[in-house]
Amino acid sequence: MPNNINMSHEVKISKITKAKRSKSVEDYLEAIYNSTKKGYARNLEISFALKVRPPSVTEMLQKLHRNKLVVYEKRKGVKLTPKGEKLARTIKQNHTILKEFFIALGLSEEIAEENACLVEHCINPSTVKRLRKFMRYIYKINARESNDRMMQLPKLKEHL
Repeated sequence: MPNNINMSHEVKISKITKAKRSKSVEDYLEAIYNSTKKGYARNLEISFALKVRPPSVTEMLQKLHRNKLVVYEKRKGVKLTPKGEKLARTIKQNHTILKEFFIALGLSEEIAEENACLVEHCINPSTVKRLRKFMRYIYKINARESNDRMMQLPKLKEHL
């Protein structure tokens, strides 16, 4: 099983944070999480990752800062607060497990990535939890040394 999937991680997000979340907020948090180097992510990195204009990034970073999800310092960049990092890590893990699931179904990496990006914003946390358990089971019963993930899942592949 890939090392970057934490199967035991439970998704627990406060109701306040969940109410303030949107697809856009989640995308920004994930981009910051992926771009953070030396403690800070730069506006241009985030702009490039999300394919948005720098002023849009600045506006969202200020919003995230007001919601205590990031520490935003003009001209220096942004870093996640512990609360923001926890949420970003959860978003990233959900994305990863969804992508792995779609790859296990035999979809190309590109299509799996696209689907994971779409589904991660609307999937119920209990569904992700069960999907993690399912993937753990699949990898456990089909564990083999191979770079081809579909070869790791021969029983599933037979039914596709």
